[in-house]
Amino acid sequence: MKNEPDDQLLNEEAAPKKRFKKRFVIILAAVLLCIVGCWWLIGEMLGYTTYSRMQTKCSNAHVFAKVCMEWEKEGNKLESGIWQIEPGNSAFEDYILRYDSNAQGEWFGLVLDRNGQIEYAFNSEVEIPREYLTHPPVYEEQMALLDSHFAFRRKKAVAVWYTDDSKNTMSD
Repeated sequence: MKNEPDDQLLNEEAAPKKRFKKRFVIILAAVLLCIVGCWWLIGEMLGYTTYSRMQTKCSNAHVFAKVCMEWEKEGNKLESGIWQIEPGNSAFEDYILRYDSNAQGEWFGLVLDRNGQIEYAFNSEVEIPREYLTHPPVYEEQMALLDSHFAFRRKKAVAVWYTDDSKNTMSD
């Protein structure tokens, strides 16, 4: 039996629907592949910037410690503490700003050992918890904060620089 005119008409109408479905599936797959690829690329870029941010903060803490050592060499007394460096607050903070103008507005901490020598220094964009004067922050936790997509979480990260270089997780 030959195809009757009604059967031919049904086959001709079904063909465009099949092509539309096939195109739709291909386009959807391409869009999903692009989204997954972009998400992966953004993750890789954030990982790199996370490392760079931590390295910068560690370097800031190192510079702060160096300036503190110079402060002490000039006959001034050092003590453990946490400071938000602002001009006019104290002679110590003004001294820090004289040698590190980028320190203004940043939070820094300094911990001395039993002999009065610098054990470690730290840096953050927001106030540093006082508990870090006795127990330094855990590197992995701070990196997780820096790895966040949210700026308010990244700002909470605290970087530590130790005078004992074997304890430093990053080199600056």
